[in-house]
Amino acid sequence: DYSEMLAVLALQDLKETIATLKAENKYPDTKLKLNLEGRNPDDGVTDIAYNKGYFFLRLIEETYGREKVDVFLKEYFSRNAFRSMDTESFIRYIRDYYRTQFSIDLPDSTFNEWVFTEGLPETCPQPVSVKFDSVDSFLAKWISGGVYEESVSKQWTTHEWLHFIKNLPDPLSQNQMKVLDSFGNFTASGNAEIAAAWLVRTIRYHYVAADARLEEFLVHTGRRKFLIPLYTELLKTEDGKKRAREIYNKARLNYHFVAAQTIDGLLK
Repeated sequence: DYSEMLAVLALQDLKETIATLKAENKYPDTKLKLNLEGRNPDDGVTDIAYNKGYFFLRLIEETYGREKVDVFLKEYFSRNAFRSMDTESFIRYIRDYYRTQFSIDLPDSTFNEWVFTEGLPETCPQPVSVKFDSVDSFLAKWISGGVYEESVSKQWTTHEWLHFIKNLPDPLSQNQMKVLDSFGNFTASGNAEIAAAWLVRTIRYHYVAADARLEEFLVHTGRRKFLIPLYTELLKTEDGKKRAREIYNKARLNYHFVAAQTIDGLLK
């Protein structure tokens, strides 16, 4: 179930990335086969390759069997160690392998919809987590009556807390944000994943108690994975735009060149 929690979170992140790229008129970048001709390769650095690629391989696993994909992956890395592999070569390789070793012809449609088509195919596997089902029940009780059992949440891992935060209802009042913060100690969290997910919501619902933590986080955190959602959320309002530029002026020198270039573009 631990791996299924990771898969559920990966699918949530993937859907958010696809929605963001579509809103930014970069929908073609949701293909696994990127067109980077005349572009900086860093423009294509998103979680599409990782998460959409994962669900593509998982689809093959679920369709034709775990034991087959295990054998394929082990031999793939053994045969291709210290070598490069482009998209077309990989497709030929996996098709030839499945045909030769397992007498299975992988259909053109699988590669067309996953590698060469934008967005998330309807054939995307749907991970199921029993632990997240428990979090959903916990969250439903809180939404309906503002009640929560701390004895349950004390057993949660980072992944369960993330699922909880990402599935909070919309909108949230200032009192609800205060209660939630007291419950999970999110603003003061030293876990970057939890802090980033929570701070997006503090921006969205104008929770000023987290303002100082937001600035501290943006100044001292360099990963685009965390920075882009926060700056993007700030840019949704005029006050947020002003604040984003003020913080960025302090933070920019701390950022990696790639992160700075991306946020330069966001802030224009």
